[in-house]
Amino acid sequence: MCTGKSTLGHRLARNLHGRYISFGDLKREHLVLGDPIARSMQNYADRGEPIPPDLAFRIVEPHLEACTILSGFPISRPEMIRLEQTCCVVAAIHLVADHTQIERRFFARGECPVCLYLGTIENHCPEHGVKLVQRNNVTPEEFQRRVRLYEHRIVPFVASLLDTVSVLRVDTTTQDQNRVLVHVQSWLNEVR
Repeated sequence: MCTGKSTLGHRLARNLHGRYISFGDLKREHLVLGDPIARSMQNYADRGEPIPPDLAFRIVEPHLEACTILSGFPISRPEMIRLEQTCCVVAAIHLVADHTQIERRFFARGECPVCLYLGTIENHCPEHGVKLVQRNNVTPEEFQRRVRLYEHRIVPFVASLLDTVSVLRVDTTTQDQNRVLVHVQSWLNEVR
């Protein structure tokens, strides 16, 4: 979380003429629509339990295209296996940052109170011009839950990928977003 996944994902997808999919954004959209699948997924998350891979995949699958940059899915081996049944996974990018920096970025997360545009609380919504407010899930408990998820599920998952796909680890603590993009895109060109 808070390492620049969305920024990088959008820019990579544009440069590669593909599509960026944020699992978290899709889940939030489905929750707003009252989708029973998303509500079921949220129930698992609220209990601190892993979301069943097939359930999570049902949110992602309709959005997959030839060149898709995914963020937040897969985050476990069973999810990866489910994804590979449908498409070819070429590479994984593991963005990391200093814990203090991640915490600062997390507590600066904001959204537009009108349209739920996401950004940081010091910014304004480009469409409505209103100052962004802190997201309702920005709490110390949620931060700790996400840190535990990262340490206990995502780190072991990324380690397991080393045997099957190319993995690039990028520390975004102090790197400029443009440098990260150039580095990742150059690496992807070699991998593809």
